[in-house]
Amino acid sequence: MINKKQHTSAFINLVDKIKFQIKELTVANLNKKINSQHEFYLIDVREHDEFQQGSIAPAIHLSKGVIERDIEKYIPDLEAQIIVYWWVSVLLSSR
Repeated sequence: MINKKQHTSAFINLVDKIKFQIKELTVANLNKKINSQHEFYLIDVREHDEFQQGSIAPAIHLSKGVIERDIEKYIPDLEAQIIVYWWVSVLLSSR
């Protein structure tokens, strides 16, 4: 659920309008999309230091917390296809 206190009404309206269209994409399908030069925006929402360590070309870096504020500056077309990626690392320990 979106915390409406932290987002603009335009952002909330957009999310409500399109959230049913959000689908997961496999790495293989993303690679096919990139190689076919399909028109889309790729957004990396990891932290800055993680992005600096490496990213998928041609990703735009907009970390979580920044993307909500700045996405319209980078992608003014509300109909554009956007793919967002991140990496979650889990450290497991055994005792």
